[in-house]
Amino acid sequence: MPGKRLNSQAREIVAKLLNYFMAEKENLGPLISVNAVQQRVADALGISLRTVCSIKTSPKIPEASTNIKYKPRLKSKTDDLPEGHKVEVRNVIYNIYAEKKHVTLRILKEELKVKCVLDANINTISKLLSNIGFKYKQDDNRRALMEKTNIALLRCEFLRKYMVNRNSNTSRQLVFLDETWIFAKGNQTKSWQDESKKSVRKPEGYEGKRFIVLHAGSNKGFVDNAG
Repeated sequence: MPGKRLNSQAREIVAKLLNYFMAEKENLGPLISVNAVQQRVADALGISLRTVCSIKTSPKIPEASTNIKYKPRLKSKTDDLPEGHKVEVRNVIYNIYAEKKHVTLRILKEELKVKCVLDANINTISKLLSNIGFKYKQDDNRRALMEKTNIALLRCEFLRKYMVNRNSNTSRQLVFLDETWIFAKGNQTKSWQDESKKSVRKPEGYEGKRFIVLHAGSNKGFVDNAG
């Protein structure tokens, strides 16, 4: 960045300062005590001590300030959004999921505008979703499956049987199964979800072939040839 152009008087002052500090360099230290601030200024600039004192006490000379003033940061459009509007945004998202649609920022933007809930750009909507607990992550309909009543009952029944077997004098070795899979047409998509099962995108039906990886193991390790 180019500096300010100096007039002849300012250039003369700079030259005096340069000569003074060069003299201190040759002296290997200050020419006079560093505690004599006003006298050092007078000597460096080639002016009288009275002039320096007069300038120092002049009310027109502002005190040097080390406080940096920052411009207050503007609030986001969604920071002061009423809680009722946030609930409406959640309900719009849940309705999109209920219709088995893929929730993206672009789709949500249009839905919010059509339903007269919120008219904002995509960046603003993205910040709003983060503020109300939504994250953009991979779809996993197992979350909804695990919360079904019959599945929850089966889970409780398993835990009871597990504890009975564990506390039994004739407990049997338990072997656990686990599996993962990938669709033949690729991995699952991502969408905006919160902790509610209402934000789980339910499959639309047949989604093609799946390649399943299955294995079994216990506290003694994996079962040979079980995968």
